[in-house]
Amino acid sequence: MRRGDAEDGEMARGLRAAGATLGASYYVHLGCLADFMERVGRKRQVVQPDRIRWFGAAELVERRDVYACDQCHRDFHPADEGCLCLWVTTPAELAGWLHARFHHPG
Repeated sequence: MRRGDAEDGEMARGLRAAGATLGASYYVHLGCLADFMERVGRKRQVVQPDRIRWFGAAELVERRDVYACDQCHRDFHPADEGCLCLWVTTPAELAGWLHARFHHPG
């Protein structure tokens, strides 16, 4: 599917109406956040502000689906200071989501 199809298509409109955007989640050590945000900016992407979540390191170690930082690729350990889960999307997706949220609430 071409990028334009995803942004303007029926699936994207349905996701926005349900309060979601097309994108991906990334888990990043707190110490890696600045480098990660720089990378997001270079790719001309944005972080959806209502989908940022902090995890303590002990909580992450217990999860079986998340094991390493998406920026530095080091494994998460109980001694780490924790990490953020960030939802990364395109500016167009975020704009569409904001429009749906504020112009069609409910």
